[in-house]
Amino acid sequence: MKLFKAFIISAFFTNSIYAGIVNFNHTGSSDPTSEGWVGGTTGVVGPVNDGGVDAWSINDNTTTAGSGYSAALTAADFAILNTEGWTMSANMRMVSGIAGGKSPFLMSFRNGTRSYDFLWGLDSNNNQYVQASTGRNLSFFTSFSGPLLTLSSGYHQFDMVYDPLSTTVDVFVDDIEVFSNVSGWSLAQSVMLWGGGGSQPTGQANFASVGFQSNEAAVPEASTCALVLTGLIGLGVVRRKRTRQ
Repeated sequence: MKLFKAFIISAFFTNSIYAGIVNFNHTGSSDPTSEGWVGGTTGVVGPVNDGGVDAWSINDNTTTAGSGYSAALTAADFAILNTEGWTMSANMRMVSGIAGGKSPFLMSFRNGTRSYDFLWGLDSNNNQYVQASTGRNLSFFTSFSGPLLTLSSGYHQFDMVYDPLSTTVDVFVDDIEVFSNVSGWSLAQSVMLWGGGGSQPTGQANFASVGFQSNEAAVPEASTCALVLTGLIGLGVVRRKRTRQ
């Protein structure tokens, strides 16, 4: 009987799916505007097969505006995100940029009082890097401060997880936590955006995937619920037999 109970509990939790109320995603070479994102009207954007990786390429070749995308969030969405927390993710690589200079590429959530950001660029040795911002030089959009990590070439998975209790984020690169308790920086703006966000610098980056969702509790799949219900019915039958005996 203990084994049967353990099976039910295991089935309920291991077959659950993540189901955030707020959920925006980009996948592969799909046009982000067909997936519910807004933007992509400046620079050169389009699908690419990048060495076998399907991605959406953003060539921010203009210094007059950023070439990015934003999520159409409502006031109710922001309330959920600020209360439940959120996860912001991207799988991408820098293709080109200004070595040792500013980069236009970022992924940012601004909750009305603070901004939490990924910044991607190339260092003076032309190695790509990721930065978690803690401040900004207002004279240039992408002159940020904050912890920085140099990366190998190629695609990497980036995840930023917001804790509503501490109001800080933890940053993961390829599933390894690299920055902890990053507090972001003060900004009275409400938006979630990714891609080319700066008007001054130029460069190119390919995005294989992008995700942004609220950190809701896991919700069981319908098939899992059916399995659990069947198990509970069976458990009731066994108990009735024992009672009769």
